[in-house]
Amino acid sequence: MVPPVASTPSTPGTSRRHCAPISPEPSSAPGPPSPGGRPHGGGRIINNGSIAAHAPRAGAAAYAASKAAVASLTVSTALDGRDVGITATELDIGNARTALLDTFTTNAAPEPTFDATEAARLLVSVARMPADVCVDRVTVTAAGMPYLGRG
Repeated sequence: MVPPVASTPSTPGTSRRHCAPISPEPSSAPGPPSPGGRPHGGGRIINNGSIAAHAPRAGAAAYAASKAAVASLTVSTALDGRDVGITATELDIGNARTALLDTFTTNAAPEPTFDATEAARLLVSVARMPADVCVDRVTVTAAGMPYLGRG
């Protein structure tokens, strides 16, 4: 479990600074699908979610909020894309060994991790699914990590 960290007052500037690398700007979010998607047979959008959207760590409110936004964006995209053959997937990853994980776990007891290459392999597997298959959400975590029931 990650201990709470000192909270800093949230302002529009600090929120943008914390969320900018994680959450898309509203102008870069998908808009309503155009009929132009149909001649190409639709498509698949895979968004990089996180288990933090559903079970956040203490001291990571901005990150958790941005990943909750990605989760909602994925559902909205899937709904908007139905009529033109576009599917959307939320890929939730937990404790893949990355530099970002180190920023959340430096003061905590070590947790199980897994090679981030495995998450990439899963992404490729979803991307290769036939167009008539929709994967709404997939979660991959390190075996034994605190996720289900963490709090």
